[in-house]
Amino acid sequence: MDEQPSTVGIPDWLETALSSMANIQTFSSCPMSPMHIISTSGPALAQIILSRRNQHILKNSGFFRFLLPALRRPGCAVRKLLLDDESMLSCLYRIQPSDAPAFQQLTHIHLGVGVLPREEMDDIKTCLRAATNLESLVLSFKVALGGRTAMASRPTPQADAHHEPTDHASFLCSSLGDPMWWPRLQRLELNEFLVRTEHQFGAILQFLDTHSRTLSQIVLRNCEVKRRLLERMHDIPGLRLKSILIADETDDNVIGVPDTLLLRYVNGTESAPFGDEIGDPSSIF
Repeated sequence: MDEQPSTVGIPDWLETALSSMANIQTFSSCPMSPMHIISTSGPALAQIILSRRNQHILKNSGFFRFLLPALRRPGCAVRKLLLDDESMLSCLYRIQPSDAPAFQQLTHIHLGVGVLPREEMDDIKTCLRAATNLESLVLSFKVALGGRTAMASRPTPQADAHHEPTDHASFLCSSLGDPMWWPRLQRLELNEFLVRTEHQFGAILQFLDTHSRTLSQIVLRNCEVKRRLLERMHDIPGLRLKSILIADETDDNVIGVPDTLLLRYVNGTESAPFGDEIGDPSSIF
């Protein structure tokens, strides 16, 4: 079951099923709902899952064995992909550059990303760059091990000295010489996207600047949004959003400011709706 996804074909039965569902638009690979309870006295498969002896089950094997090869089929009509890691360790390291054709026709991508070392990001980013028709991107990062503060201050139990927790800005943004860019991107949603260093701050601003002509909607949830980020967004020429939603703000100057005022401010049609002082400069990130 550890076959490389680029060399795996889809079974005949799946080929037949997909051929009979020509209008299918969305593929989803995500954890089973907690409402689905497996009985401890159930059949053998349930016992395997419960004992976790078959560890590949936790790594989105259905996506790599079935959905990813199906996305590479000529004429595939699927345009939306929801891929949510089934454990705190990301499965995205299994993506290969040869899987890039599977992403070319996607218009909506929603990734729930677990811990992914920076050195293992290159292949998934190669595939994401291939999604030149992308209109909506949702990135949800799993930072639940001890909460956001703990996640930023120490490695996760699964990480060692060479595998640090996912650098969110590095995942979304790339080096200056090879930036992430989608010419049709209209909507960006970030969940638990942490920006805590000057480099990360500059990277996300560069990303917004690069996509300023097409972006119309931005959603930031649990991202520790700071006033400085909004001030710099205000200075991006050409950024004219139709909507902005910020949830769980952590900057006292941002908390309580209606999204309508923030929208007008970011678009340059409203003066700053914040308090007079931002407080300790060290709290910017």
